[in-house]
Amino acid sequence: MFGTRGTYEQLTGRVEFALDPTDPHNRGIVDLEYAPRDAQGRVHFTSDLFVVQPTDPAKGNGVMLFEPVVGFFSACRSASSLPERP
Repeated sequence: MFGTRGTYEQLTGRVEFALDPTDPHNRGIVDLEYAPRDAQGRVHFTSDLFVVQPTDPAKGNGVMLFEPVVGFFSACRSASSLPERP
């Protein structure tokens, strides 16, 4: 139970990504240029997906917290202490 939000359900899965190592937006990813590429020149990788959502969508506030899996669990602990939105 999370206050007036009620109960939540947990969804888990895997997400596949494909990045273009030559795109300037990906410049900050260390050693991306050395990763194996597909026929289109993209680098593929996967990540775990972990979603917690209200079992009654009408009780949600419409906000989604998204953070890469590396820091996700610490973010959830912090998010549980956030005040409810009006």
